[in-house]
Amino acid sequence: ILTNGVTWWFYLPIKTGSWEQRKFYAIDFNSQDPEDVSERFFDFLSKDSVASGRASYIAEELLKSKDKERILNETMPKAWKKIISLPDETLVDLIADTTEEMCGHKPTNSQVKSYIKESHVKNISTQIEKRPYKIDEPKRTRRKNTGKYGKTKIRAFSFKGKRYEVRYWTDFIMKISEIIASEQGTNFEGATQLIGNFQRYFTRSPEKEENHEDYKRIPNTQYYVYKRGDPNRLLSIVYKLFNCFNYKESDLDLEVIE
Repeated sequence: ILTNGVTWWFYLPIKTGSWEQRKFYAIDFNSQDPEDVSERFFDFLSKDSVASGRASYIAEELLKSKDKERILNETMPKAWKKIISLPDETLVDLIADTTEEMCGHKPTNSQVKSYIKESHVKNISTQIEKRPYKIDEPKRTRRKNTGKYGKTKIRAFSFKGKRYEVRYWTDFIMKISEIIASEQGTNFEGATQLIGNFQRYFTRSPEKEENHEDYKRIPNTQYYVYKRGDPNRLLSIVYKLFNCFNYKESDLDLEVIE
C-alpha cells in the first residue's frame, strides 16, 4: 500500500510487470463515495478478510478485470483498423445492396472499400463543432409505476406511504433494497435467487460474479445489489424484488425530473 493519507494505492507485489500494472485499486477520499471507501477498506484490510484469504481473492479478481479492460482497450482499435483496411465482404455487400435499394445504382466492391477507408480517415480528423444549445427548465413530475424513465432524474420516492429523498437512481435501488431487507430479515436470502440473463441481482459474494465491480453493499446488511443499468432496468429489478416478497407495484410512487 502507498498513501498520502487522502489517496491510497493498493498493489499485488508478487505479480509481474511494472508497479502500475500491479496496482489493483485506488481510493481517493476527495472524490469517492464514503460508503464505497469503507466497504473497500473492509474488503482489503479487515482482519477476517485477510485471514480468510478473501482480501487476496478480491484483489486478484480486480487485477484480472483491470488487465482485461486494458487488453480490450488496446486491441479494439487494432481490430477496427484491420477491419477498415481489409473490409469484410459481408459488410461490403451490405453497403452495396443498401445503396442500390436507396438510389437504384449499385457501387462496385472497390468503390465501397475505398469509401470505408476514406470515411474512417475523415471521422478521425474531423472536429465536432460546438453549437450553443438551450437548456430547458426541468419539469418535475410525480408518477406511479408507468411510463419510461430512461431520460429522467429521480429526486424522491414513496414506499407504502413513506417518502424518501434520493439524488440518483442508484441511490433509489440501494434505499428500497435496504428497506425491504430490514422488513424481511432472514427471509431476504430469497432475493439471491433473482437472476437475470447475465447476472444475479442480489448476492452475498459479489466477487464470485462476473461483473463484481457493478455490485454495491446494501447498507446495514451483508447483501450486495447489482446497481448497473439505466433507470428502467433498475426499476425492473425492484419490481422483481417486490414480486419475490409479495409487495405491490402500487406501493411505490416515484418523483422524477424529466
